Amino acid sequence: MISKLAVFERSVCGCTECKSSCESGKPGMLAPCDIDRIAEYLGLKETTEEFTLKMFQACDDGPEVAISERSDARAPALRPAVRADGSCVFLSDEGRCMIHPVAPFECSRVNACDPVSGAAAMKKLAQAVRDSIDYIMHWTWIRERQNG
Repeated sequence: MISKLAVFERSVCGCTECKSSCESGKPGMLAPCDIDRIAEYLGLKETTEEFTLKMFQACDDGPEVAISERSDARAPALRPAVRADGSCVFLSDEGRCMIHPVAPFECSRVNACDPVSGAAAMKKLAQAVRDSIDYIMHWTWIRERQNG
């Protein structure tokens, strides 16, 4: 599943368009392995419930993905949580990403200034999410506690 996503190279673009989601309340969508990579990068020996609930959110706005006979369904999306001002919790006061080397898939692999490659990357991500039981279970677990 992750190998499907490995074909997309990490973005080096830092234009205003590509950074806008960090401040807009819609940080980049995570790939199935991103939570553990982010936790490890931040020095956690394991991903805790407290860390997961504090730093991530379950959203219904993932990319479109074919599920059974429905072609217009949306993949569930795990995204970094946002602060009261709508900015990503991983955005520093100086406007820099604090987890840049392990940023979520959408942040690191989708260029807003290159919609064609971005659309292809998000389609593959939606398929990987659809096929990942762990991702769906994480999404459901976070969603239940956020709405609890």
